[in-house]
Amino acid sequence: MRSSLRSLLGSHRGGSDRPLLSALRGSLLVAVTALGLGLTTAAACDSKGLGQETCSPGDTKDVDCNTCICEGGFFSCTQDSCYEPCGDKSCGDSCTQCDPSDPDCVETQVLKLCDPKGSCVAEVPDLCVDDYNPCEGSLCGASCTVCDPQDPDCVEDAVVKACDPYGACVPDTADLCDGGEYIPCEGKSCGDSCTICAPGDEECTEDAVVKACNLDGVCIADFEGICADTFDPCENMECGDICIPCKPGEGCENDPVVYSCTPEGLCELYDPDICIAEYDPCGDKSCGDACTICDPEDLECSEDDVIKACNTGGVCVADTGDLCL
Repeated sequence: MRSSLRSLLGSHRGGSDRPLLSALRGSLLVAVTALGLGLTTAAACDSKGLGQETCSPGDTKDVDCNTCICEGGFFSCTQDSCYEPCGDKSCGDSCTQCDPSDPDCVETQVLKLCDPKGSCVAEVPDLCVDDYNPCEGSLCGASCTVCDPQDPDCVEDAVVKACDPYGACVPDTADLCDGGEYIPCEGKSCGDSCTICAPGDEECTEDAVVKACNLDGVCIADFEGICADTFDPCENMECGDICIPCKPGEGCENDPVVYSCTPEGLCELYDPDICIAEYDPCGDKSCGDACTICDPEDLECSEDDVIKACNTGGVCVADTGDLCL
């Protein structure tokens, strides 16, 4: 019936038949309503997103699966229930764009799921993962918003909010953080012993590692020199020794990458040849001493027949007999 209605309403668009057409459409509207097709007045169009949109007699439009006809300057719409792929489903549930009861709709082979906004979309990894944490990395009392600043569809209310001692974004109060958050090194100096668990917290289990406050006021595993102004990972080590590029307790000791000390005493990525001294033809020789450009241990280097000697600058050059005069 709806397709027949659209066909009738879509004919005879121009010319002198327009007054007749308007009257005909008005009669059709009354007739269709009488037949029980569910056309409603303009007031009911709010549910179709039309509000009080004005129109001209004879105008029609489709809203979702419903047809709207202009009557009395406003749209009147059918009130059919439209198919919503994710209407009664949760994020991550499978869905189809086509109404299962619609034999004329052809569904693609792409697997689809309901997203957090209730739309039926192609499946992607972490579709329902909510990465936004209003208080992640923030201290108690820091201002926060429940809405992700990157989410244009989220509307934040006017309540001023702050992070509470447990990391939740709640309405701000003057005593929100009083006696709440436990800070292991609060009021302590570098080197003072500390614990990760708050004293009296029966739900927290402290490990057996002895801890102390470092220069940054963080409670970490205690080590000799924890309060030194500088940290030298290769101190008292030789070239080639394995080293850790950060202070103990700062996390990089668990880094699977291996580091070693260089000849300059730096802790850098491990190189098995880092401590092999570069061949210097005149490194330990005096002016006039015989020398070779090729390292005697380098079997792949071919020395020419020129007799060479070290000059006054410590360079191996062709011997002229007067290099050192």
